[in-house]
Amino acid sequence: MRKKLIKSKIEKILESLKLVEENLPEGFKTFQSLGLIRDGISKRVEFAIQNIVDICVMLRMTSTSSWSLLKSFWRVKDEGFSVSSR
Repeated sequence: MRKKLIKSKIEKILESLKLVEENLPEGFKTFQSLGLIRDGISKRVEFAIQNIVDICVMLRMTSTSSWSLLKSFWRVKDEGFSVSSR
């Protein structure tokens, strides 16, 4: 159960970061002028951060072996992060 929840949160983080990356404008002035789009980008970043905090809290509430659980889901690749299919 906990494994699925952590994996789900990691997938949500990656999805949010991908959306932000795809929609981020070239410069800060352009970003400031985006209005609702800017707010949506900010909310996606906030959502990703909250999911990271949630994962940390879940791992903190369990044994230190939970870190190995997180590592089994999160793999680092040259082009970025991915979620394991395990």
